[in-house]
Amino acid sequence: MRSYPKNSEQSVLRLLVLVMLADGHLAKEELSWLKNQNLLQRLSNSPDAWETVLNGFCEDLSYQHNLSWTEACSLDNQTLKSLLQEVDDTDLQTEVFKLAVHLIAADEYISEKEFFVLRAMSTQWRIDHRAILQHNQRSTLSQEQQNVVALSLTS
Repeated sequence: MRSYPKNSEQSVLRLLVLVMLADGHLAKEELSWLKNQNLLQRLSNSPDAWETVLNGFCEDLSYQHNLSWTEACSLDNQTLKSLLQEVDDTDLQTEVFKLAVHLIAADEYISEKEFFVLRAMSTQWRIDHRAILQHNQRSTLSQEQQNVVALSLTS
């Protein structure tokens, strides 16, 4: 897996790609949410950065594993940990975590693999997911989605 500079736009974008591909597919609702929030423009100075990072991540997955696509999207703990270490700014970690929660809820289906990534973020980055979900009560997440996310992160 290629490495990016700490706290760089590429490392942040790759984590968002990881969240979106955790369940093995890129849902159009997730992409729509990302675009509707103008996040790609806010997170990157380059209009091509998203596609470059997405393509690079997919290449890395395909070279790393001789598995089906869905299996390849499931990272081992050590690889996930090293990707999360590329973002060590606490404010940026919190922002990425918030975005990840919204992204996985965008398609109204939250998979076990998506929860795995959220749990890893919240654990490794020591993020209080309860405070974030409470703050998100005024957001696009329904109460049911917040409850599902909260339950999965505490189990």
